[in-house]
Amino acid sequence: KATLRFAWHITSFAWLGFAVLLWLLPDSKELLWTTAAVFAVSGVCSLYYSKGKHLSWLVFFTVSGCCLVRLFS
Repeated sequence: KATLRFAWHITSFAWLGFAVLLWLLPDSKELLWTTAAVFAVSGVCSLYYSKGKHLSWLVFFTVSGCCLVRLFS
């Protein structure tokens, strides 16, 4: 249980780190492409493995979409 709890919180911290990087470097095309890809893959995995029951895929796809919108705007 402790390992699962630790993994959950460290992952949340990593996503927060992604958000800070996007805030600090919003014009970095490489960063935006990489972030969009990472969150899209995370969304696909979450959707597939939870069979859509865990709604984190919505958040992952939203973040990925926001990065793509920023890239093409």
